[in-house]
Amino acid sequence: MDSSSFLAQYGLYAGSAIFCFLGGLIPFFNIEAYLLVVALTTDAGRLWLPVAAIGTVAHMGAKLLLYAGGRGIGSRIPERHQARVEQARQRLEHWRYGRAGFLFVSALTGIPPFYAVSILAGMLRFGWVWFVCVSLPGRFLRFAAVLLFPQTCLRLLSAL
Repeated sequence: MDSSSFLAQYGLYAGSAIFCFLGGLIPFFNIEAYLLVVALTTDAGRLWLPVAAIGTVAHMGAKLLLYAGGRGIGSRIPERHQARVEQARQRLEHWRYGRAGFLFVSALTGIPPFYAVSILAGMLRFGWVWFVCVSLPGRFLRFAAVLLFPQTCLRLLSAL
């Protein structure tokens, strides 16, 4: 199914929510590519704020499922790996920007992959409210930047 038929079937908002949720669970669903196509072929460039907000909320819903999975895995880590998990926790605690900086940078840039970081946050027992409050702004800025990218390029080209 191509993006135009997908959007015709579900609409801009529901289609974006569905795709962003699935993209949060299945790494092969490239959300950035979807948002770029949507920005180029629909009114999403003009409606970037609600599309980015809906996509972010849906995406973070999926990431909370990964977080919950990581939390479940965290209680079943074999003894021989407990030291490595504790070492990762200590590194994040003593890192210059702490856990919040780590989560925000991952959510904004995707480095390290936010998929893995979501699971790791659950394993390391970050609070789920804290996880959402720190990660959500990073994801929103990322999605908004992708939606605004085509408009920005067109404005720069027309200014030349």
